[in-house]
Amino acid sequence: MRARDKEDRAIMTKFARYESGSSEDSYIWSQVYMAERSVAATEFGTLGAQERTVSIFDYHGFEASKSPPVATQLKAAQLLQKLYPERLQQLIILEPPFWLRGVLAVLKPVISAGIIDRIEMATGAEATGNVIDQIVDAEQKALLLTSEERLHTAVSMEHFLIDVPFYALYDDIECHREIPQPPQAGTESAESDGNNSGEGGEESSLSAIAGSASSYLKSFW
Repeated sequence: MRARDKEDRAIMTKFARYESGSSEDSYIWSQVYMAERSVAATEFGTLGAQERTVSIFDYHGFEASKSPPVATQLKAAQLLQKLYPERLQQLIILEPPFWLRGVLAVLKPVISAGIIDRIEMATGAEATGNVIDQIVDAEQKALLLTSEERLHTAVSMEHFLIDVPFYALYDDIECHREIPQPPQAGTESAESDGNNSGEGGEESSLSAIAGSASSYLKSFW
């Protein structure tokens, strides 16, 4: 969480995974933890005036082999749906892969217009800059994007988890910890444990992906 929108809602950013092999429980509870922090930061920052949050998913460098199994994503989505109904104000998807665009096109007729209207997709630096401009002011944009109009990815998780209060944003507290640089897309930073979706890779069935996406899109609404 690195910025607030024009209504002071917290903005949660999520990036493509750089490694695989985390357990199902680790994945699910990390999603719950981040959702809880996002809601807390919004309510604290707006003194309770706002309850919904904004999420930005960046698919730059996405590799299906490093994603959790579809079944795990479904479990996480179902739990989030129960715990945080109607909490998402807007979802922005950057660099969406072709299959995700296809899934959304398939689901569009069966998803309410209110949900569809909250989803924005952008491909390329110019489009990313434009969509971010719609939700934040210049000061907050500088916290989110680099000069190349890409999301900042260099962060210290120790700083976020230890130094930053639960209700605060990453940049509310100055970071004095070492910030590791994420590996380049396509490089392996951890060995696969064979329990991720890499076994099917990009060839995972469209029906399974659609089911996961459908549940996820409904998670916060």
